[in-house]
Amino acid sequence: MLKTEILYFDSVLDAARSAREGYPSALWVLDTNTQPLFSSYFDTNDSPRVVLEPGEAAKNEHSVAAILKAAKDAGLGRDSVIIAAGGGVVCDLSAFAASVYMRGCGAVLIPTTLLSMCDASYGGKTGFDWLGVKNFIGTFYPADKVVICSEFVRTLPEKEFRNGMGEVLKHSMLASDDTLSVFLSENRKAIGERISAVTGEMIRRSLAVKKEYVDADPTETTGLRRALNLGHTFGHALESLGGLGSRSHGESVAWGCAMALKAGLAAGVTDPDFAVSELSLLASYGYETKGAVDEKDFEAYWSYVLGDKKKKGGQIQFALLEKRGRPVFMPLDKEIVRASVVKH
Repeated sequence: MLKTEILYFDSVLDAARSAREGYPSALWVLDTNTQPLFSSYFDTNDSPRVVLEPGEAAKNEHSVAAILKAAKDAGLGRDSVIIAAGGGVVCDLSAFAASVYMRGCGAVLIPTTLLSMCDASYGGKTGFDWLGVKNFIGTFYPADKVVICSEFVRTLPEKEFRNGMGEVLKHSMLASDDTLSVFLSENRKAIGERISAVTGEMIRRSLAVKKEYVDADPTETTGLRRALNLGHTFGHALESLGGLGSRSHGESVAWGCAMALKAGLAAGVTDPDFAVSELSLLASYGYETKGAVDEKDFEAYWSYVLGDKKKKGGQIQFALLEKRGRPVFMPLDKEIVRASVVKH
């Protein structure tokens, strides 16, 4: 079982104070987008900090080195903590640095994007990109605390909000019951308006699904955690085909989940009623559920699929669903994939 404590707060100041509590010294890691969000805390707490450039370009060994040097310069010990305040990039980098600083110091994550709140911050995966490969170097190092502050959701640009919603919808399909799916269906308007009480409850429910899978398979040894890759094989290939930055990760995952439902239907493993209901829910949130790959680009798309790391016996194992909460992993015929993803 993971040791991570998940805490929920409405105010940034309370979240920051809770993150720092219990450690003799701390180093904060932020980026230029998230640093202003914590001005109320830093106005009265002159804590050492590293401020990175935002985005995937900063997810490299140079940022890790900057964090480790700052920790050393600040005199952090093994009983100290590195606190990350940002999206997935900042959280992944900071947790990796914590995992190797003096062979492991404290790590606390304050995710500021919906994607990192609902998905990336919990699970213990750390790392950075190397030699052009995403997350090539990393560790499993669960944070001591994940501190969720629903106030950040209101500050997100619409594209970043949709990025996170893609993973939330994925979790609704992986849940053991339909409570999250029903919640998303019944509260679509309030979620779109980012009513704090509603988005806060949505985050709790979504993260609970992620937690269930991760706690059952913390270091990906039993195979159950692979279910969280639902939509990713399809979606990553689409991201690669379109070039970096052309589509958000969450939008690609939502589309990939739709493709997994369609491919599962074609392969005879997915319950038709379940597929119809979930495709309808995805569409109601404005996500594409139809083929998005031009026929002329399918071979290039297929080459990206074949490069996916989720292989067994040399074959790509697609994460599909028999029905809600019942994942199945299997190879798919190339023509089933073609029929699912190509524009018609």
